[in-house]
Amino acid sequence: MRKSVGILFLLVIVLFSCNNEKKERKNEAVSVKVETIDVKNSISNNSFVGTIEASASSTLSCKFSGKIINLNVKQGDKIKQGDVIAVIESQNVKSTLESAEATLSQAEDGYQRLKKVHDTRSVADVKMIEIETQLAKAKAAAVAARSAADDCFIKAPFDGVVGEIFVSDNEDIISLQPICTVFDISSLQLSISVPEKEIGKINIGDSALFSVGVLDNVTLHAVVDSKGLNASKISRNYDCKLSVVEKNNQLLPGMIANLFFSDNINDCLSISPKYIKMDEVGKYVWCVNNDNIVEKKYIELGDYVASGVIVKNGLSIGDKIIVDGFSRICCGTKVIIIP
Repeated sequence: MRKSVGILFLLVIVLFSCNNEKKERKNEAVSVKVETIDVKNSISNNSFVGTIEASASSTLSCKFSGKIINLNVKQGDKIKQGDVIAVIESQNVKSTLESAEATLSQAEDGYQRLKKVHDTRSVADVKMIEIETQLAKAKAAAVAARSAADDCFIKAPFDGVVGEIFVSDNEDIISLQPICTVFDISSLQLSISVPEKEIGKINIGDSALFSVGVLDNVTLHAVVDSKGLNASKISRNYDCKLSVVEKNNQLLPGMIANLFFSDNINDCLSISPKYIKMDEVGKYVWCVNNDNIVEKKYIELGDYVASGVIVKNGLSIGDKIIVDGFSRICCGTKVIIIP
């Protein structure tokens, strides 16, 4: 009997300790970050997935086979028009140039000698015309050989950045083998594929907004530049190009973007989907009230838009939703809002 009473007494102590611990945890203020709900513009129709492209690109190569003796760039390097990207050593070009220079020197010397004799009228005019023709041919051959030698210096065709590099130093290459790609990113464009049932709604000059996921969904503006006239035989889609209006140094060719045509802009409340939770009742977010106490607010969602997902019901302008610090909160938790 005494043993049973002792066990019961221990259980009461344990339960009392746990309750005190829970109360202490509940009373302990937790640091969280919040986002204040505000009205945002949304575009709920005509959304597409597109790819960022450079306004101009070029794959550089050499007309002649040879060995790369200097590769002066690496991927991502900024370049100026005329910068030497690579130098090719071609034995054929080198020997042709040496031969052409020697022939020209010989032709010039022969011309000068014959001209002195011709001036004394000791040589017929026909002979002088013949030597002049030989000199002209030698000059033309030398110009062509020098041009070929200059073509072994691969130069940037415009200001831009270096993309993919296909070769390395001291590598032997063949004629017209790709060396690298360069991109002009001073102005970027967005390429989208539009289904045939939607192409009639898009016109040159139309404005659009697009967001880029890898850049934290930053939203930028674009304008339709060109509209495809022929549909793909397989997908029945049309290619359209849009110019990016706003500059962003982090925006690069190849990035994927979600684009929304701004033909129907409405004010709405929207939040990022990553802040939305779900339980057996429905979808909700954690909010902080005016007393810095955590509350659970159930919400009704609408369409996805550039700024996130529309909240149709459950939130109001000025509500503070928790965006960081979820792991230590529950209903009634006291919090401290940090920047």
